[in-house]
Amino acid sequence: MALPLQPPLPLPLSLSLPAAAAALVALAALLLVLICAIAHVTAKKMPTLHRHEEEKFFVNAEGRKEPLPSVHDPPTRELSVVVPSYNEEDRLPLMMDEALDYLEKRQKRDPSFTYEVIVVNDGSKDQTTKVRKMKCLPKHRGCRFFCYICGI
Repeated sequence: MALPLQPPLPLPLSLSLPAAAAALVALAALLLVLICAIAHVTAKKMPTLHRHEEEKFFVNAEGRKEPLPSVHDPPTRELSVVVPSYNEEDRLPLMMDEALDYLEKRQKRDPSFTYEVIVVNDGSKDQTTKVRKMKCLPKHRGCRFFCYICGI
């Protein structure tokens, strides 16, 4: 006589809350490693960028031709402040006074600190260019001005 088959007894899967959280963290970490491995294997090498001859140089404020730096060159300044200025003749003087005062004080405290302020004018219709010239005097060695429409 055959014995009737009994279904197997279920195994208790009761996990404590900290154990369940640890299991989820381990699973998430494993998934992150898997995604990183797939991204690394499928990533393509950065393309080599080629610049045309006219893209390798720019004309500075004194009219001299200078080479454009590469992203691979070491930095020449610790901080670059770019100031967009379109019709800013009223606001630019106060902003430049405050910014240059701060930068000069910081440079006095730490002589190795280097900076530049780049004022970019995109064809203002007001006196922004003249205001900039007053503020970017030779005493402010770190001040430069670019006017894309004016060509200054």
